[in-house]
Amino acid sequence: RAADLLDRLDVCGLASGLNSFDLYSKDVREPFRNMCAKIADGILEASIALTKGANPQVQAAVQAVKQTTATQRDAQLGRLDAALLQLAKALDDSTQESSRIDALEALISYLQAARMLAAKPPPAAPAPPAAAPAAQLPAAAEPAVSAADLADAKQVCRGLRELAGSLGVPAEVVAGSSGKDALGGPLLSAAVERARTLLAQLPATYADPLLPRTSLNESQCSVLREVDAALKDEYTLRRRMLLERVAVTLQSFMWSGRLVEKGTRGDVEGL
Repeated sequence: RAADLLDRLDVCGLASGLNSFDLYSKDVREPFRNMCAKIADGILEASIALTKGANPQVQAAVQAVKQTTATQRDAQLGRLDAALLQLAKALDDSTQESSRIDALEALISYLQAARMLAAKPPPAAPAPPAAAPAAQLPAAAEPAVSAADLADAKQVCRGLRELAGSLGVPAEVVAGSSGKDALGGPLLSAAVERARTLLAQLPATYADPLLPRTSLNESQCSVLREVDAALKDEYTLRRRMLLERVAVTLQSFMWSGRLVEKGTRGDVEGL
């Protein structure tokens, strides 16, 4: 999860000096504070471009983030994390984020989606002039971007990145790009090409179902769906517990003075 978020931050040019520990821990190192300030600036700029004006609630939340990133003292005691969560809440009132990494994932998703929506296509070739128009028609207004459009764009953005990662698309495919250019044509084309390459290496019957649906009655299918849902819930909870244990363990290591004595603090931070 942290590796994926770091990759997304890198695509947006925001990952300079960061490591996974910055995303999970309570540390507020300068690289992390700088990244948060840049995200806040980018979100404010994108929000103004999309809504054709400034949202007072978003403006206030962005200002709070900027204030808590000024110095390490300003950011400590959870003040920066609280400001990030408040910004995520200002963008989407229904958000359920409760941790630093949750807030960062929501904010970077908004930023990437907003950049995709704000990117305008190249202007079309001018049409030939009409012969003696009877009246000048008013120019059509640009369609407003709804909350549903933004949510769909965020979902597409996340899905493209997850698909590319699962297929093993190299990270350098999107390095140095951002927004629509990075997450649209190049990444999607690379994912499609990678999928075709992998499928060509598989047996012809690889995609055939192990148990065809037609061999089961409705009662049996219902039982299988219940088992599937129960296993998903259980292993989702287990995954969250393991991630939390890893984060706590790494944080306890960082508090140890022996890392400084042995010169291995940098290795732990790299995790």
